[in-house]
Amino acid sequence: DEIHHIRFTSFAWHGDGFFYTRFPAQAEGDVGLFKNPSVHFHRLGTDQSEDPKVFDNPSAPDLGYDPTVSDDGSLLVLSEWEGTSQKSGLLYGSLADGIPTEFTRVVGTGVALHGFLTATEEGLIVETDLDAPNRRIALIPFDDLDARHTVVPEGAPMEGAAARADSIITVTLDEATHKVRRHGLDGTALDEIELPAPGTVSMVTGRLADPVVYLGFESYLHPQTALRWEAGETTIFAGAEPPIDPDEVIVERIHATSTDGAEVGMYLLRRRDAALPAPTELYGYGGFNINLTPFFNPARIAWLDAGGAVAVANLRGGTELGETWHEQGMLGNKQQVFDDFIACAERLVETGVTTSKQLGIRGGSNGGLLTAAVMLQRPDLFGAVLSQVPVADMLRYQHFTAGRYWTVEYGDAADAEAFEWLIGYSPIHNVEPGVDYPPTLILTAETDDRVVPMHSHKLAATLQHAVGGRSATPLLERVETRAGHGMGKPTSKLIDEAADMFGFLLHHLAHE
Repeated sequence: DEIHHIRFTSFAWHGDGFFYTRFPAQAEGDVGLFKNPSVHFHRLGTDQSEDPKVFDNPSAPDLGYDPTVSDDGSLLVLSEWEGTSQKSGLLYGSLADGIPTEFTRVVGTGVALHGFLTATEEGLIVETDLDAPNRRIALIPFDDLDARHTVVPEGAPMEGAAARADSIITVTLDEATHKVRRHGLDGTALDEIELPAPGTVSMVTGRLADPVVYLGFESYLHPQTALRWEAGETTIFAGAEPPIDPDEVIVERIHATSTDGAEVGMYLLRRRDAALPAPTELYGYGGFNINLTPFFNPARIAWLDAGGAVAVANLRGGTELGETWHEQGMLGNKQQVFDDFIACAERLVETGVTTSKQLGIRGGSNGGLLTAAVMLQRPDLFGAVLSQVPVADMLRYQHFTAGRYWTVEYGDAADAEAFEWLIGYSPIHNVEPGVDYPPTLILTAETDDRVVPMHSHKLAATLQHAVGGRSATPLLERVETRAGHGMGKPTSKLIDEAADMFGFLLHHLAHE
């Protein structure tokens, strides 16, 4: 009768079953979600109660584990993670005599990224940023676990890698779009996998022993598509045609100069027949190593058809320009993210793409924090604001559900130094009475267990209280029922939400 939280995104097939990560049942009101995980093996056709425990680490209850079985079936490799940090640990155990009972630690958390790709007779091949902020591929010999012999050297920022089709496939960034290249297992450069357009590769699948590679692909104008690569040829395996003729849309790369002189890139989209200045959606995120490469959003097609423009900013906090770009926007550097976003907004106005009254900003989660913070810092710059599921209380976020994992990115207000930078931009602590804030729509969901609705409720209430009854400007909160942080919503809810968001923008931005 006990309900376990099972991390189904992390399981590894082996023989007649699979390894998976299980978290203990959570008592009602317990904020210890995803604590004390253990790795188990489930044999198909048996009851889950019979699943043997393979590994746990009760002395470190906050660490998590993702299992992987090596291509040859000889090793069970555990990736060890702490919060949202990518400085992962790595362990492995032998499967030669069945389910392993002992594990060898390669590295602990907090040192550097160590993403397992495959194993050879010599050792483990991993993706790592140790001594390589843009990442490299390295071999860790079994007889010298402290060594990291370079296989594929550091170059353009690497966002992912996989061992497929008797090769190492790397996904790197070039002006916030993906390039996919193949290398021999010894690191020899082979070729580049051609993509249909500048876009995003979300997945690389296949087997090391098979000659075929499948890739998940999308762009601003191409819906999610499955590509098939074999022997140098890329074909479309499955996917819908673009709903708009790509030749009718201008997609260009522009840059803004931030407060420290750094160039911050943006993608700008508009129909060729759109008149400028135009109602413009400026979208950003800026955190947690997350890169905003081109992604498909059908609501944006309707926005473009209505004469609007879209700008997507690649702010500090992501790794579009490598790990250094991320570090320049985290912890005590977080204000730089807001400065980058403001610089992008000012650039759009200066170049005549839009005006301040026609400029709307949107972001979700950490991006909701972004739009709330910059709206409070520069209310004169925006005609409308969308803040989706925002982190708004930066002094107490770590006390609710998954919030404690974010301290590696934001800092913890219990630390005196972190308190100073957190209170400096925390949205609910920086609302000022007497300020004319732009029309704002805050969106949340009643069962969001990642960024709890408390953040949105407090931000909306604080804004409304500060303004009082003296302004007709809408400062609204939209609360979705029977929904969470965003993933898994049915199509009907997604359509309703998009209609409300873009309708709000269009209503407030369509006219000077």
